[in-house]
Amino acid sequence: MALRLMTMNTYLVPAWFTKNTSCKNQDTRAAGIGDLCVAENTDIVTLQEVWGSNTHLVQRPLENAGYFVLPGYSSWGHTILDTVAQRLGTKGGLWGAHKPSVQVLDQWKHQFSISETRSGKGALFVLYDASGIWGEHSRLLLTTTHLDPFSEKNQITQIKEIAEQLKRGVPRLIDQGLVRQAGDLAVVITGDTNIAGSDNHLYAAMLASLHNARDLHAEASEGELKCQDSHTYDDRNSLCEWRGGRLDYILATDSVPALQDGAPPVQLARVSGQNFRILRQPVGHELSDHWAVIGDLSFTPR
Repeated sequence: MALRLMTMNTYLVPAWFTKNTSCKNQDTRAAGIGDLCVAENTDIVTLQEVWGSNTHLVQRPLENAGYFVLPGYSSWGHTILDTVAQRLGTKGGLWGAHKPSVQVLDQWKHQFSISETRSGKGALFVLYDASGIWGEHSRLLLTTTHLDPFSEKNQITQIKEIAEQLKRGVPRLIDQGLVRQAGDLAVVITGDTNIAGSDNHLYAAMLASLHNARDLHAEASEGELKCQDSHTYDDRNSLCEWRGGRLDYILATDSVPALQDGAPPVQLARVSGQNFRILRQPVGHELSDHWAVIGDLSFTPR
C-alpha cells in the first residue's frame, strides 16, 4: 500500500503582520485548504505559513473527516489566540494533520539559528508509526520546513541544521525503542524551500547537504522538473508576486552519517513515489500563492 502525502505553503498570515496586498480572502482560502486535504484523501498533510490566521477553518473539515492534528498544534478557535500561540510556541508557521491509519510516536521542533524574518522559522520532525499502511514495524520520520526566501547563505545554514537534526535524531529514536532498526525507518523531507529546481547550483547543494536526498517528484517524472507546468509558485497564480519556480518538494534520504567517526552510514528504508500532482485552482480562486504537491509514497525496508 502507498501512503499519500500532501505539502503546501498556505500563505495564511494575519493581516497586521503583512503589507502584501495579495494575502487576502484568508477565511475562504483557509476553509478551502482544509476541504482540499480531505477531498484528496491524504494520509498525512504538512502545511507551512500557518501563522494563526483562520487556522480553525483549516482544521474544521479535517477533524470532521476524522483526522488528528499534531499534538500541541490544535487551533484555539480564533485568529488572535492562534497567532499568539504560534509566536509563543515558536512553531515557525508549521502545521500538520493525519488520518488514524498512522500514529504519532514522537515529534520535536528545531528553530533555526539564523533567519531573515525572526519568526521562529525552523523544521518540525514527526515520527509516525506507518505499519497500518506500509506493514509491520514500518516508521516514517517526516520533516517539514520553510526556508528563508532571499538569503542563499541562510538557506544553506538552515539545510545543514536539518541534516544535523536527522543525523542525531535517527539513532536517538532507535535507542529509545521507537524504531526497531534503521532499515524499518523512512526519512522524508518536505516543505517550501524557496529554492527553485531550475537553480542547478543551489538545488544540487540542497540535495547533497540533506545526506544525498532524492527528489521523489523528479524521480517519478524521470528527470528534474524544470518546465513551467512543474512550478508550485507560478505567475499563472494570481496571488504570486515574485519570480516563479518549483519551490516545494517531497525528498527522501536513504542513509544518514553515523555519529561515530569512521563508521559506515546508517542505512534506512527506501522510499519511492508515484502519482505526483500539483493541485492548481482557477485564476481568482487560488487557495494560496503556492500550489500544493501531493504524491503516493511506497516503502521498501532494508
